[in-house]
Amino acid sequence: MIEVSEIYVDVSDVYVLCPHCHERQGYWYEDPKGASTVCDQCENDFSVSAAAELQMEGTNSSTNHSLVEKLQADYAAQGLALKAAKAMQAGETERADRAERALLRAGWTHAAGCAEWKPPLGPSAYPLLEKIDNLMAELELESAIAAVKGGAA
Repeated sequence: MIEVSEIYVDVSDVYVLCPHCHERQGYWYEDPKGASTVCDQCENDFSVSAAAELQMEGTNSSTNHSLVEKLQADYAAQGLALKAAKAMQAGETERADRAERALLRAGWTHAAGCAEWKPPLGPSAYPLLEKIDNLMAELELESAIAAVKGGAA
């Protein structure tokens, strides 16, 4: 079963530019109050938020605009993937519900919270269950004998 809980947007392509030397930094911060850091190139202190960086004077606004568009496109694509996954999950749930109803109609039962289904029990089922147990014991015995013979050879 596919389980989808949230949309994840990869923002590794978003970066900040130093307001002093306008060099691209290798990381970014998304902090409404601004994140203090030191420029790798000029070693000046600056404080910037991702939102404010997009509006800064002297930055390459066309690059920033294309990054925003890329993030919006990624978010939209992942939204479509989320909808498809939820639809697939709903289909799997529907198939499981049909199978469960068929088992219930056939008399099978299961304890609440337990994934193991039990066959219908009753006087007519006891000889069949006993026969199944005997056959399983015979198979286990035969496989144990074969393993011993295979190890001795």
